[in-house]
Amino acid sequence: MIVRCRYSFGALVLSLCSLATHTFAQATSEVPPKDIRVTLLGTASGPRAFVDKAGISTLVEAGGERLLFDAGRGSMQRLVQAGFPMNAVTKLFLTHLHSDHVIGVPDLMLSPWSAAPERKVPLEIWGPVGTRDMMRHLEEAFAFDIHMRRDVDESFSPEGIKTLAHDIRPGKVYEKNGVTVTAFLVSHGLVKPLYGYRVDYAGRSVALSGDTSPNDNLIAVCKGVDVLIHEAIDVEVLRRLVPAKSRMDAIVARVTRWECHAESRTSLA
Repeated sequence: MIVRCRYSFGALVLSLCSLATHTFAQATSEVPPKDIRVTLLGTASGPRAFVDKAGISTLVEAGGERLLFDAGRGSMQRLVQAGFPMNAVTKLFLTHLHSDHVIGVPDLMLSPWSAAPERKVPLEIWGPVGTRDMMRHLEEAFAFDIHMRRDVDESFSPEGIKTLAHDIRPGKVYEKNGVTVTAFLVSHGLVKPLYGYRVDYAGRSVALSGDTSPNDNLIAVCKGVDVLIHEAIDVEVLRRLVPAKSRMDAIVARVTRWECHAESRTSLA
């Protein structure tokens, strides 16, 4: 189900569990000038795998830019399901390096490069300290595949398999075509640093909380945004999935509790 709404102010709350099954229509229309379009490719966080729920991943389109925030499990499939070509995204922003937020990175790195319409420009990644090391090790881990497809067999683009990774600090991390991305610190227990992001374009704005417990910095940075995409958990569902009380308490302590919502696309106009 595609949900297209007009917002002057709003909050989309994403759950770590208990999400309904939805399908995407084709993304056949261009984003109108001066608008921002947000596509929730997946809204399920946490290591648990679901057959009907994609991992956390959000696509923001503005000013001709396509910016992906986190790459959870199944994000590539959902991108294609939403009607985008595999090589549609070349810019990725990571909130943190927990596996459920980055497990789709190898797919995003390799698949659009080695299949039509073939990515021929580098994949650029912004994230917390450790992002550069992660991408370097991924290149090493897939060295055989890269070598064979680039140098021996299929002659795929040498530029297309390159990655440009940035370990970021709080503040403005990206600016192009009138689109600005600002990273800000949020709280996620012992996981540090962890970032939320704010996207500004043509007087409109979208903020993404990342995994966080209640945080004054999030409130300050997101004041006045048109849409806040906030991750949360359904505690009652989580109790059924995590029977160990000590582990359950640790998870709840570092995230916000709220109601569950489902994958959708939202246009700001």
